[in-house]
Amino acid sequence: MVIRGVGRLCSGVLITYKRIRYCEVMPEIVFDALVPEAEIPALYQRFEQLAAAMHVTVSVSDEVTVTEDVERQLREQLEDEAPDRRVVRFSIHAASNLNQTAMTFARLLTPHADLPPEPTALENEEAFEVAAVYPWTVVIVP
Repeated sequence: MVIRGVGRLCSGVLITYKRIRYCEVMPEIVFDALVPEAEIPALYQRFEQLAAAMHVTVSVSDEVTVTEDVERQLREQLEDEAPDRRVVRFSIHAASNLNQTAMTFARLLTPHADLPPEPTALENEEAFEVAAVYPWTVVIVP
């Protein structure tokens, strides 16, 4: 939408302005996570609380269709078959700093790893990796 207008006379010069408004679509951070059926409401509540604190919006969909490869990869991260788990999609609408927002929400899906204070001990990062509580994938949709 283009809005044109005429300003006021300023020092004998007529000032005009043109303001262009663009339809802005916020990017979406989409997490697909493999969650036990009974834990979906509590996890969604945690997403909502974090979204409110970060001034972003979140929605959830538990009727998600993902490719067989994605679901297989998520299930492979679990030690058991976990038949009671299903893929749940959390969509976060954020206006800025997508990386930081995505990393912050990812903490809800991944447990905290206790890291040693010595930098040399961190050279073998794989030794400190902890399996995700809820296996997940993330994608940014422009």
